[in-house]
Amino acid sequence: MWKLADRSAEAVAGRVTYQFYYLRDAIWQGGVFSCIRKGDFQAVERYLDRGVSPDSVDELGRTLLETAIEQRRPIIAALLVYRDADPNKIRKTRYRDKRAADDVFLKERHCESLVKFLMTYNARYEHEHSPINTNSRFLKSLTYCDERYALYEAEQAANQALEQGNYPLAKTHLDRAVALLKQFADEEQEKLSRQAPGESKVDRTDAVFIQYYDARRQACLEKLRICEAKTAPANGGAMAAPAAMMAAPRNGHAAAGSAASLRQRKS
Repeated sequence: MWKLADRSAEAVAGRVTYQFYYLRDAIWQGGVFSCIRKGDFQAVERYLDRGVSPDSVDELGRTLLETAIEQRRPIIAALLVYRDADPNKIRKTRYRDKRAADDVFLKERHCESLVKFLMTYNARYEHEHSPINTNSRFLKSLTYCDERYALYEAEQAANQALEQGNYPLAKTHLDRAVALLKQFADEEQEKLSRQAPGESKVDRTDAVFIQYYDARRQACLEKLRICEAKTAPANGGAMAAPAAMMAAPRNGHAAAGSAASLRQRKS
């Protein structure tokens, strides 16, 4: 009986502590966390432009991304990840290590377009601790996770190949990334074009997702132009390739994400 009462008292104390910091941030301190709660996209963007880290945490250790998901602000969450927030950043709680994006499958916080976008940044989910009502949403994500993780791997592999001077290999990965980014942008554009005003948040999208996919695609196209310039025929058709290119491994990149990897907890 004492233990039960003790746990209840701790739960109440935890809630009071949460409310205290919430009020302090929202009323007295203000700041980027308050802007997220208000849904002020432009203000959050200005904070990031001024040098605020996208991985900033509050007094309870919650990241900006975790707060954006908790407050049901999917486009702010997309902004943070686009600006290099780590979707796999760990926050230690009393019961488990919680990832920044773990709660995205909760019914009241779920946005399928955001889940897909986060996966293109290698977001992994600790599903075993999620409430049972997230099962259908999580299982549906297994149908589209492979391509999303493949995009992340293609971008990373292309960057690695460019660093090694292996321009033909980089071009192969960039071609794959460009095709996937166009596919994902087109999917969101189609969803946006048939989106009804009263549609549930689970099925809704936003032009911000399309904007970020297109920006990433343009960045890949710029890198492709570099690859084409470096591999253009020269000296009677000989390919200008540094020695590092010839020594680079054919498969010098991580294997693409799979449905099985999504089920497993990864650091």
